[in-house]
Amino acid sequence: MNYNPIDELMKIPPENRPVLELDCQEREPEAWWTWWVRFARRCLTAHGYEGANVNADAASAYDARLAGVVHNYQSDRSLPATGQIDAATWAALAREPRPYTSAIVDDDVNHNIVKVARFMCDVLKIREHGRNNHGPEVEALLALADGSAGNPWCVAAAYTAVYLGYYLSGKTPPKMPNNIKGDPSLSCSALVKWAESDGRLITDIDQARPGDLYVYSGGPSGYKHVGILETINKTNFTSIEGNTSGDESHNTDGDGVFRKKRNSQRQKGVVIRVRP
Repeated sequence: MNYNPIDELMKIPPENRPVLELDCQEREPEAWWTWWVRFARRCLTAHGYEGANVNADAASAYDARLAGVVHNYQSDRSLPATGQIDAATWAALAREPRPYTSAIVDDDVNHNIVKVARFMCDVLKIREHGRNNHGPEVEALLALADGSAGNPWCVAAAYTAVYLGYYLSGKTPPKMPNNIKGDPSLSCSALVKWAESDGRLITDIDQARPGDLYVYSGGPSGYKHVGILETINKTNFTSIEGNTSGDESHNTDGDGVFRKKRNSQRQKGVVIRVRP
């Protein structure tokens, strides 16, 4: 029988495991650290964090991407979001895999919407290719939302995350308005009108949950952009958004699915609760 070091690492109590942090695999002895990183990736993947699951060449590296996955895992469980795997994080990972705690997400649908959004952002890394609002992944999102290649697609990304989140939970999704050809503000405003008529509209972000949608104010029809809420606290929120930029700006237009951090006190918009 082949020897697997991970089987031995699993026997070590969480409080006796090393703190893993950025580039820790470069320390000596290198083999020891790289196996701990591989073990951490395996634990995170078992908890549903696909961003930790990479090909063999990258599996031993504690890189910025893995630190981001750890940060998300910690935020979802009300742990200090340091991006480092410390004793408290090891203890959480040692428990049976489970969805987010009830303090963060109180149903499987919201959990799975965030899961789909993270998969689009961190694993698929959806980007436009060739011309504006084109590319295989972008066109697939638009097709799911009854859109056409070349149309703005932020609503299509949100639409896809919500629908797949419901289906992953074994539930029937709501009849959301889909992508309106040509103008993202029309699609976003249609979402808001639907939410208001269906009792799903929230004007106070403090009442929002991860997995809800955040629709940004602006544009000729009142709303211009939408994203999937990932984490929320008293001052900031992070959202995963399609058709946005990957820089630190507050742009709501761009060429891919990216995670954006925004000030919840200054940002203007409304929340759509995916489950009323």
